Amino acid sequence: METETQLLIWIPIAFVVLFSLIWSSVLFLISYIAGWNTIASSYPDGQPPEKYDAYMTSGRIGFSGYSGVLKLHAGSRGLHMAVILPFRPGHPPACIPWHALRLGEKTGILIAHQQLAYARTFLSRSGSARKLRARTRFRGDRPSQV
Repeated sequence: METETQLLIWIPIAFVVLFSLIWSSVLFLISYIAGWNTIASSYPDGQPPEKYDAYMTSGRIGFSGYSGVLKLHAGSRGLHMAVILPFRPGHPPACIPWHALRLGEKTGILIAHQQLAYARTFLSRSGSARKLRARTRFRGDRPSQV
């Protein structure tokens, strides 16, 4: 009886610990492969803003889609990017300065939208003024023309 009680206590604890380790490992892996970590190490956000302009918005960096987990702020220092708490492991906040971004236009089949380009990462603004998207496009070693 005592062993069964201990087992009922340790199984949920082991599940939570194991799930947390796997969850964090996958998020770190996605951050490194998709390129978030590269952006954040190049432009760390030492002073995150108190309030973000777009909260729980969607975007894409590399192959990774960040659906409803991005926080974005257009501040005086640059574009602040962060990820909400459950998805934050491996995704430190970043602030890309305005001088490192350039504005262009991308025309799709039905919609034309503005894009902010940084190296291989494109941060696009589409639809409403409150929603921003981050996208990556590759053409050889250079980013696609914006």
